[in-house]
Amino acid sequence: MTELEEKLLNIFDSVKDGICVMDKTGKVTHINRTITEIGGWTKEDLLGQRLGLLKTFFPRDIPKIVSIFTQRMKGKDMPPYKIDVRMKDGGRKPVEINAAAVKVGGKIVGDVAILRDLTEWKKEGELLKNSEERLKIIFDSAPIAYFLYDAKGIVIDENKAAEKLFGCKKEELIGKNFLKLNLLPESQIPKATKIIADNFAGRPTGPDEFSLIRKDGKEILVEITTCPIKAGGKTLSLGVAHDITDYKRVLEELKKKNDDLEKFNKLAIGRELRIIELKNRIKELEK
Repeated sequence: MTELEEKLLNIFDSVKDGICVMDKTGKVTHINRTITEIGGWTKEDLLGQRLGLLKTFFPRDIPKIVSIFTQRMKGKDMPPYKIDVRMKDGGRKPVEINAAAVKVGGKIVGDVAILRDLTEWKKEGELLKNSEERLKIIFDSAPIAYFLYDAKGIVIDENKAAEKLFGCKKEELIGKNFLKLNLLPESQIPKATKIIADNFAGRPTGPDEFSLIRKDGKEILVEITTCPIKAGGKTLSLGVAHDITDYKRVLEELKKKNDDLEKFNKLAIGRELRIIELKNRIKELEK
């Protein structure tokens, strides 16, 4: 073996993806170390056997693999595909196979298949899925009203707290234009339209105060804060709404009491000043 051949072999063996080279009949001629690491099969298990790689797959998948191999040997380009490897100990491991025919002098003489271990990718996918499910649970169960809408004001989603706040079931709102649901007085539509425009220009808004007309006809005061977000590759807007009806009522009551106290204070101070003035006059008279 020449120095160049040894270097090429070392490179072939050190590639992190599994590589399997076969002749036109499907006999395995070369495999790298990663192939043995993926399935636990040895080189002796696979080398020199016609379609020897098939033993590393489950019987139900073999017709599909043979069909794809046959199509490549006919000169047809085949896309990558995902499948489970049957490990030597009986276990399974997800892989992606990307293969291509090998040509010499314009003629197909064999095939090279690259196997990528998807175990970590699948774990990350499961983690992402679980994470999305957890976020969905948090979104739905949050005590604060959350709702999502697009650039046209179409409601995409809302949580249970929003259902309670608006007095409408999710099914009654999703897919409909928030501005046309008669939830806001007509006089406040321009303000809501501007908020939507600001969101999709990349600007958060609020808190802004709105009168909200619930489905049962009751009018409440709400404070809404919004911000643009990315979801599923799309730009949406997230709205957060708080019922401030009781807060505003209590605030008005406190303001009224404060005004009454100021009036009383002014009267009390005026009375005190008059008493002091009267005492001073009495002292003058006594003199």
